[in-house]
Amino acid sequence: MYSIARRYGTTVGALVGANPGIDPNNLRMGQQILVPTAGLTTPVFRENSTKRMVAFTFDSTYGDNQTREFLKSLGEAEKAIERVIGIKTNLFRPPFGEYNQTLLNVAAGLGYRTIMWTVDSLDWQNPGPDAIVNRVVSNVVNGAIILMHNAASDTPNVLQRIIDELRRRGFD
Repeated sequence: MYSIARRYGTTVGALVGANPGIDPNNLRMGQQILVPTAGLTTPVFRENSTKRMVAFTFDSTYGDNQTREFLKSLGEAEKAIERVIGIKTNLFRPPFGEYNQTLLNVAAGLGYRTIMWTVDSLDWQNPGPDAIVNRVVSNVVNGAIILMHNAASDTPNVLQRIIDELRRRGFD
C-alpha cells in the first residue's frame, strides 16, 4: 500500500480509511481499491498482470460556485492518468453526465474537450452479463461511445464478449 500511496500523493492511513475491510498486508493482484487524493477526485485503481484501469470519479453536486474548483482538480486527474498509462488526455466526461454551461465553459477554457457517451451499458445496475452485452451490441452505431464502469461487477466478464460481437458485426 505504501507504493500506491506514494504514487498518488496520499498516505497509507488515508488508503486504509477509504477501504474498510481490506487488509493492507494482504492485497491481491486485480483487487480494486479506492485511492483518496487532494481535491474532489478519487481515482479507482485496478491492476493485474494483463491490464491497468484508472478512472476518476468526482463529486457531482457542484454548482456555479464550485465549478472552477471542481475543474481545477481535472489537472490532478490528468497527471495521474498520464503517470499510470503514459498518455496525456484532454477529454472530459462530466460525472453522471450532469453539467451546466459554466462547467462546459470553464472546461473549454482549460483546454478540455467535453465528450458524452452515446450508448449506456447500464452495467452499474448489475442487470447480468447477457443484458449488458445485448444492450450494448443492439445500440452501437459507427462512432459510438460506450459507457461502462470499471467498478461494475460484470464489466470485466463481458467486455471481451462485447468486443468479439462488435468485430463480428464489422466494427473495428
